[in-house]
Amino acid sequence: MMSKRANQGEVVTVRELQILGHMKLRLLFSGGVVRELDLSPMLTGPAFTRHRTDEAFFSRARVRYGTVTWPDDSDLDPVVLHGDELPAHGEGPRVLGESDPSSVQAS
Repeated sequence: MMSKRANQGEVVTVRELQILGHMKLRLLFSGGVVRELDLSPMLTGPAFTRHRTDEAFFSRARVRYGTVTWPDDSDLDPVVLHGDELPAHGEGPRVLGESDPSSVQAS
């Protein structure tokens, strides 16, 4: 799934992920932004029951097609993960930490 970044026309994709714990990921986005996210506010409803209740299944998250996916072919919109838009239903992820390499000044 590839989406456009709101307001700037850039394509936003997830390039890498690291599992930080159950329901928590560190994502590297195109453009270099890194965000640590708690996905528990957005993984609601019956489609995400296994993600919420089975830590081993959640930890099988991978990057495919520019976003976070699981073996059951569920995926998340990279624009929502990036924080440019809210999901169609429910809340977006909770940002636990963030870094933007373009904001770091060389000394």
